[in-house]
Amino acid sequence: MEFSDTLFCNPSSLEKVAGLVEPFINSGGHQIQLNAVNRDTLLDAQKNPDRHKQLIVRIWGWSAYFVELDKEYQDHVISRQAFVV
Repeated sequence: MEFSDTLFCNPSSLEKVAGLVEPFINSGGHQIQLNAVNRDTLLDAQKNPDRHKQLIVRIWGWSAYFVELDKEYQDHVISRQAFVV
């Protein structure tokens, strides 16, 4: 699941995320991935890849260094941010 990185800056929002994760774990869930993303950071990484060499994103079930992706895939990752809350 992708969330805006701003979600993790607010204590009440953190409690809501915990309220999402805890029932999953308690019902027998074994793995969940939470990703904090920021559209502005991704756009800056496209323009200035040397500043963001360690930026990792999830794309179709895989983790990848954002700056190593073809622009087509970078654009796809960025376009998903329109739906991130």
